[in-house]
Amino acid sequence: METYDNAYKKEEDELLWEIHEIRNDIHSSKSYDDLNSLNKKSIEIFNSWKSRDPQLVENK
Repeated sequence: METYDNAYKKEEDELLWEIHEIRNDIHSSKSYDDLNSLNKKSIEIFNSWKSRDPQLVENK
């Protein structure tokens, strides 16, 4: 996720401003290694589901 300065002023749209601030906080708290391990774990979970239910990957 790319980060950039908040284009919204808090006075203009407080909700959009707050959402943007939260996204920037989340982005800066995540490291590349964390994302790689999350992706690896996701693939492991999907593969375990796939082995239990082959219809999950069936092309229709």
